[in-house]
Amino acid sequence: MSFGCPDRIDEIDAVMKRAQDNGVLMVVAASNGGGLEGISWPAKSDRVICVHALDGYGNCSDFTPNPQRHSHNFAAPGIAIMGYWPVHLGMARRLMTGTSCAAPIVAGIVAVLLEFVRKYEAENGPLRHDAEVLKRLKGRQGMVKVLEKMIPKAQRNQYEFLSPWELLNAHDKRHDDHSRMNNILEALDSAG
Repeated sequence: MSFGCPDRIDEIDAVMKRAQDNGVLMVVAASNGGGLEGISWPAKSDRVICVHALDGYGNCSDFTPNPQRHSHNFAAPGIAIMGYWPVHLGMARRLMTGTSCAAPIVAGIVAVLLEFVRKYEAENGPLRHDAEVLKRLKGRQGMVKVLEKMIPKAQRNQYEFLSPWELLNAHDKRHDDHSRMNNILEALDSAG
C-alpha cells in the first residue's frame, strides 16, 4: 500500500483485518509526510510490514521517517525509481521518489519468496508433514523472520536495507534451491 494517513481509519483497518485473516501479507509505505513526520498509518499497524526508502546503495534519504526503536525498520530503494505516469498528465514514465516507491519493491521480494516456496513444493513435494510452510511464510511473523535474513551484517545506519541475495546466496554458485529453502526454513523456525 503506497499511501499513509495521520490517524487510523476504521474502514481500512477492517479490510486489513479481513486480509490478514485470509493470509494476505500487506506491505506499506512508511510515510507520505516526509522526514519531519513520523510513520503514518497504516504503516504503524502491527498487521503490516512497514517499508522505509533509502537510495540504491543503502544511504539515508531526507524524506523517510526516523527509524523506530524496538521495531523493524525495513528499507528498500525509493529514490529515482522509474515509474509509469498517466500520459494525460504529461508523460508515460518518470522518475519517482518516496516510501511509496520502496513498498512495491518489497512487495515484489515477498511475492518472489512465496512463489519460490510454491514452486519448490510443487517440484519436490511437501517440505514437512508437521507444518504448512507456505502458510507460515504468508503470516506476517514468518515473513518478517525471513526478511531479517536479508539484512546485511554490515549495516551503516539504523535502517534494515533488504538485500535478497543475503538469504538466497545468489553470488555463491555452490548454493542451490535446496540450500535456499533450508535458509527459509531456518528463518521460519526462529519465528516459532
